[in-house]
Amino acid sequence: MASVTLSVDEDGREVYEFADWEGRPLLRREGSAGDYLDTRYVYDPWGRLRWILPPVIADGDYDAGAQALADHAFEYRHDGADRVVYARVPGGGAAEYAYSPGGRLAAERLPAMGDGQWLLHY
Repeated sequence: MASVTLSVDEDGREVYEFADWEGRPLLRREGSAGDYLDTRYVYDPWGRLRWILPPVIADGDYDAGAQALADHAFEYRHDGADRVVYARVPGGGAAEYAYSPGGRLAAERLPAMGDGQWLLHY
C-alpha cells in the first residue's frame, strides 16, 4: 500500500511525500496554492533507484538516452549484487565504482580524474 505524508516547511510551503509499500520515495511535491514542483524517483524492476528527476524535467516522457536526462537527472546503475557501479549527477559528470570479489569497494573513478585514472582502495 502506498503512503502519503504531508508536512509544512519553515516557509509555509506544503511538502507531500509519496512512497510505495516498501517505503521507497516515489514523488516529492513541494509548493503552495496549487503551484507545485515535483521530484520523481524511478526504480528498475528489482527495486533499485535508477533515476531522480528534478522538477525541471519531472513531467516529461523520456528515453534512457535523452539529452534532458543527461543534463538534469541523477542516474545510478547497479551490478548483479545491487552495488552502485555508476553514478552521475547533473553538471558534475559520472563516477564509476569497482568492487573486489568479496564485495568491498576496490577502485573508483571520479569526474575530476583524467581518463584511465582510478583511485585504488586497499
